[in-house]
Amino acid sequence: RRPGAVTRRSAGALVAVLALRPASRRAQDAEPWRNSYYPVVSYSRNDGWGIGLQYNWTQRAPWDATYPHRGQLGLRASVSTHGSYTFLTTFAAPGLSPDWRFIAEAGAVRDARFQFFGLGDTTTWDRALETGADQLYYRTDRRRILGDAEVSRRLHGHLWLAGAASYRHTTFEAPAGNSVFQNDFGPELKESDATGRLTLVFDSRDNEYDTRRGLLLETSALAGSAGSGYQRFTTVLRGWKAFGDYATWWIDGRLLASTTSGSVPLDGQFFIPTWESSIRSYGGAGTNRGLVDQRYTGADVLGANFSVNRDLVNLGLYGAVSVHAFVDAGRVFDVGGFKLTTDGMKVGGGGGVALRFGKTAIYTFNFAGGPDGFVFTLGDGWMF
Repeated sequence: RRPGAVTRRSAGALVAVLALRPASRRAQDAEPWRNSYYPVVSYSRNDGWGIGLQYNWTQRAPWDATYPHRGQLGLRASVSTHGSYTFLTTFAAPGLSPDWRFIAEAGAVRDARFQFFGLGDTTTWDRALETGADQLYYRTDRRRILGDAEVSRRLHGHLWLAGAASYRHTTFEAPAGNSVFQNDFGPELKESDATGRLTLVFDSRDNEYDTRRGLLLETSALAGSAGSGYQRFTTVLRGWKAFGDYATWWIDGRLLASTTSGSVPLDGQFFIPTWESSIRSYGGAGTNRGLVDQRYTGADVLGANFSVNRDLVNLGLYGAVSVHAFVDAGRVFDVGGFKLTTDGMKVGGGGGVALRFGKTAIYTFNFAGGPDGFVFTLGDGWMF
C-alpha cells in the first residue's frame, strides 16, 4: 500500500460518520406525529359500565429511550351508567428536550358514587348499612373542574427541579338517604383551591414504563389557597433491583411520608401530589392492595410497599406477562398529626398477575387479604 492510503480511507470514513450524525438527528426530530383513536370500556362497582373514546396525537420516542413517547396530546371523553363522566385534555412531553420535561392536564370529572368512609384512621365500614334507601351510605357525588401543569428542568445528571401549579373547583353532594358525608358535612360542600409546588427529584430508573433497576427519590413543598391556606411536605422513595442476566426476577419497594398544616380542603385529602402524577389516598391498587379504594382519608400519610416479581413471558418492547407477591402497610393521620410509628398500621398482602402491552399499557390484577377481608383490585399501570 502506498503511504497515506489508510489515512485517506480513515479520513473518508470519519467524514461519513460526521455527516451521518446530524442526518440521524434530523431524522429523529422529523419523526411524524401520529393520530390514534380507540374506545374506552370500563366497569367498577361504583360507576357501573363506562364507555368513551380516547384520541392521542403522539410522537414516538427512539426505541432505546427510557420514556414511551417524546410528546403526546390526548383527549378523553367517557360516561358511565351511574352518571359519572370524564372530559380531559392531557399533554406530556418527557423527550422533546433532553433537559426539560412538560406535563399538563385540564378538564371536568364527575364521580357520581365516590367512596367516602369518613375522616381519620379509625373509621368503620359496616356493610349492613348499605341497604335499601341507604345503599349509598358510604358514597358521595364529587364534581371537579381542574387544571394542572408542571415543568421540570435537569440540574445535573439524574437530578431535576420541578415547578407545578394547579387549580381545582370541587363540589360534593350527599346522596339521597342517610350517608356518612351527610352526617359529616351536610348536603353540599364547595371548595376552590389553587396550589404551587416545588419538587427536587433524583431519577436513575433504567426506564419509566417497566422499571427494573434504579432509584426515584423526590421531596416537595406545596402551598395551597383553600380556606385560610395550607402547606404540604412530601417525600417518596422508590427503588428497583433486578437479578440475573435478563432481569426476569426483580424486587421493588416504596416509602411514602406526607405531612400538612393549615386548612387542608377535603378534596386535597384524597390524593398526594407527586412528580408528574399523584397518589390516591389511602387504599386500593395505588397504596394498599389489602384495602378497598379510599378506605381511609386523612391529610397526613405514612406508607410502605414491597413486591417480589417474576416474568413468565417477556417479549421485550412488545409486552410481558409477570407474577408478583406483595405486602403493603400504612395509615393516615389528621392534619399535622404525622409521626413515624407502626401503631395503627393497616397491613395487606397477597399476589397477582401483570400484563404489559408495548410500552404504554400495563394492567395488574391483585388478590389480597387485609383488614377488609379479601380484596381484588385492578391497577392501570404499575403501583409505582
